[in-house]
Amino acid sequence: AELVSGSTGSEIDFVGAAPGFVYVGARSGATPGGVWRCDGTPGGTIQLTTTPVGANTLLRTSAFLVLPDGRLLFSGQENPHDRLWISDGTVAGTHRFMAPDLGPAGPHSFFLLNAFVHFGARASSGDGAQRLWKTNGTAAGTVEIPLPVGVALSTGLDRLGVVGSRAILMATDSTHGLEPWVLDNDVLTLLKDVYPGSISSMRSVNYLEFFVAEAANRVFFFGDDGIHGFEVWSTDGTSGGTQRVTDLPATGSTWPFDGVTYLTQRSRYLGPLFFRVADPLLGQRLWKSDGTVAGTAEVA
Repeated sequence: AELVSGSTGSEIDFVGAAPGFVYVGARSGATPGGVWRCDGTPGGTIQLTTTPVGANTLLRTSAFLVLPDGRLLFSGQENPHDRLWISDGTVAGTHRFMAPDLGPAGPHSFFLLNAFVHFGARASSGDGAQRLWKTNGTAAGTVEIPLPVGVALSTGLDRLGVVGSRAILMATDSTHGLEPWVLDNDVLTLLKDVYPGSISSMRSVNYLEFFVAEAANRVFFFGDDGIHGFEVWSTDGTSGGTQRVTDLPATGSTWPFDGVTYLTQRSRYLGPLFFRVADPLLGQRLWKSDGTVAGTAEVA
């Protein structure tokens, strides 16, 4: 099927699997193609809406999510703010589910937690700060989750992970700096002050340092405790279960990981986390970790 007409070709922003078909977001340069569904046949390839998905769909900062029941929740690109849209795979069932002047603006970084889709967004009116929301796919079921006073989210899917019924988010305040926080039953609390005091353990020297991955039923992140430099940390969503699992060789730099490490893992799976380390003598080396010190080592 030709999703966007013309000789330029269609650029696919995302593909999301549902029972019996896939959802596809397409465009051609600045020409929006909207959202399609495709069952693998020409006749079963149907444009659901001309409203394009929000621009922040690439890599880990996705603005779409296929729900367990097969519906697609996505950030529809509108002026002046992107809005929440939903689709059941039919034209009639694809629509914005909140009024244009209500609810969250610019929704992004969707993740599923305890049967609700959670995401970051701004309020349609107010100070423009990033807030945390959740939705069950209805206007009435879309609510803001209050944040502690003085705490600001560092949003983006490269900065969050889910383990069991908890979500690990990166947030900052004046007392602790940028550190991992845990969302449990709609309450956000500090998980661990990895770099004690107001200095951030996840400093923005390099945007890759915000890396977070899910594997082996744990959440991994890069952190600096002020003693060992940047290392791989692991957490089960509790303070006692949050630990440093590597003590990597000094590289002459504060950043021992290679430039594509942050792309290593996007989705949860049961096996170990694999990542690459820049060894000062041997070059790039492959490592793996099951989230424990004993289970973290270089792959022979």
